[in-house]
Amino acid sequence: MKNNNRLYNLLAAGSLTLLFGLTFLLFRGNPVSALMGATASDLPMAAASPLSNPAGNITSTPSSDLINTAAQTSTAQNQALADLQTQNAELVQLLQVMQERERQYQSQLDAANQALQAFQAQVGTQRTARYAQEAYEEQEESEERGELDHDD
Repeated sequence: MKNNNRLYNLLAAGSLTLLFGLTFLLFRGNPVSALMGATASDLPMAAASPLSNPAGNITSTPSSDLINTAAQTSTAQNQALADLQTQNAELVQLLQVMQERERQYQSQLDAANQALQAFQAQVGTQRTARYAQEAYEEQEESEERGELDHDD
């Protein structure tokens, strides 16, 4: 019984290790594309040598197919590059528009802040003048009351 449990545990550990290993290999990237890229770079060299069938007869070379495929790939890459450059130019233009708007908003904010500061200064001087006037009037009233009190 003890040997059976040990065997089951060993099989379970091996299965889990295999499962985790395969999951890691599947999701760590695409090694197949790396292999395809390596074989694609080797294809022009293979295309230069003629293919032979098992009987030893020489057949046509697939270089025209490879050239067409390479031209299509090059055209697709050039189109993608042109699209990205167009998108980049649009984004740069949009960024410049946004920066110009930000400068306009900042200048408007500065003007509003200056207007507020001028208004606060004006209100402050009016308040100060009013308080000074009220204080002066109170002082005069108290002096008048004081003079009246001395007469009695």
